[in-house]
Amino acid sequence: MGLKDFIAALGRRDGLIMAAIASTKNPTNATIARMTGYSVRTVQRSIKALVAEGWLLRGMSGGKRRLAPAPGLLAKRLFDIPRDDLEYLFNKYGRERVSEAIRVLEFTYATSRARPRCPLAILKAVLRRGRLIYPRGYIPREKLNTTQEIVRAFDALPFKEKEARIRRAYAKLFSKTRDHASSLARAEAFAIAEFARERESSPPRAL
Repeated sequence: MGLKDFIAALGRRDGLIMAAIASTKNPTNATIARMTGYSVRTVQRSIKALVAEGWLLRGMSGGKRRLAPAPGLLAKRLFDIPRDDLEYLFNKYGRERVSEAIRVLEFTYATSRARPRCPLAILKAVLRRGRLIYPRGYIPREKLNTTQEIVRAFDALPFKEKEARIRRAYAKLFSKTRDHASSLARAEAFAIAEFARERESSPPRAL
């Protein structure tokens, strides 16, 4: 994935920093700062944000810090819809419905090994149809092995936080399996399961 692709996906600051990490083996913050022109403090903030949002993996090897982009999510994205079109669809159909449709389509095309000729037209057609058809192997949310209370609580999270959790889950699965389709199929279920474990381990709030 090239520099322009990183900047398009992440914005200029985070895109430059991600490109520096991708092109250098285990760079220090100081090295990344020299490569990008940003301060070490800015690099630290960017890395923290990239890890939190699931674009970057950290601590993968031993006690020393290791940084690596989640390449499957970035390089194999088949439904990278332009931001303006995506916002229009969010407003028309709702963020949840559009995001789930994109995940289903990503999985469908990943397993078919075909590339969509016109991703935006395909996405619009699926949304107009009104009902998602889940491909074999995909895990729809109604089949998740958890309570509806947990699913509703997960849905109540701010959209950006929920998508970040799903990206982090995808990145963890992909780092283990190196299988894009399998990671996409299990990402939301994995994210909700981790969310449920966090809720169970959190101490009750004082009244």
